[in-house]
Amino acid sequence: MRPEKLWPAAIVAVLLLVLAANVYVYHLATGKGAAVVEKDYYRRGVDWDSTVAHERASAALAWQLYWEVSPVDADGGADLRVRLGDRSGRPLAGARVHVAAVNNLEAGAAREADLAAGLPGEYSARLPLGRTGLWEFRFDATRGRDHFTAVERRDVMEAPRP
Repeated sequence: MRPEKLWPAAIVAVLLLVLAANVYVYHLATGKGAAVVEKDYYRRGVDWDSTVAHERASAALAWQLYWEVSPVDADGGADLRVRLGDRSGRPLAGARVHVAAVNNLEAGAAREADLAAGLPGEYSARLPLGRTGLWEFRFDATRGRDHFTAVERRDVMEAPRP
C-alpha cells in the first residue's frame, strides 16, 4: 500500500485512540469513589467564623497530643494510641477522646471511634481502616468545659506479613 493512502487510516486511528482515552477518563471520573464530598461541607463553610474561634480556644489550652497508629494488619484494622497532656505535659486523665479517620481517597467514609481510657492520659482504639495510604486523623477531646481539637495527617502502611 502506498504512503499517500495510509494517512486517512492514521487520522482515524488517532481519533479512535483519543475517543478511547476520553471514555477511560470518564469512567475514572464517574466510577466508585471518584466524587468525594466532605460530610457537612456546607454547614462547615457557614460556621467558619465559629470554627476559627474554636481553633483559637483549643490552641489556648495548649494541650499536647502524642499519637501513633499501627500498620494496617491482614484484617484491615489498625491500633490507635493517644497520649494527651496539659500545657506542661502532665497526663490529662478523664477526658473523652473521639477520632474520625478519613482516607485521602474516601473522604465521604470516615472511620470514627471513641477511644477507651487506659493509664492516666492514655487512650486507645482499634480502627477498621481497611486500606493503607494517606489518612487524616481528626481528634476531639473534651474534659469538663474544655474542648480540644487537632487534625493530623499520617501515611499508614501495611503490616509486614509473616
